[in-house]
Amino acid sequence: MQTNKRRFLAFLFVVCCIAIFIKWAEKGFASYGWEDVSPNERFKVEIYIVSEYRVYAKLYDNHTGKLIAESDIVDDGATGGVDWYFTEDDAKAYFSLQLLFDLNDYDTKYKSFIK
Repeated sequence: MQTNKRRFLAFLFVVCCIAIFIKWAEKGFASYGWEDVSPNERFKVEIYIVSEYRVYAKLYDNHTGKLIAESDIVDDGATGGVDWYFTEDDAKAYFSLQLLFDLNDYDTKYKSFIK
């Protein structure tokens, strides 16, 4: 009985490790693509290529180099670039019409891409 329990726990451990590896590998094996700096030069977005038509990004404070956030994986559209959308109260970074970052979601001292 004890042997079956140990085998089951070992099997469960292996399955969990494989699941964690698969989740990590999606971004872990991505290759660096390029970077884009916001119009006010306070933020930097680094684009990583996951596969031919999929990317994710990392948002950094351009002055300190501190990582602010990491996006979900998004589909690469026809435009293939970062668009900085901003109004007086709103600042968002898009990649091919898909939202990467909404600056209001993060605790930064800057809340705009232009000031």
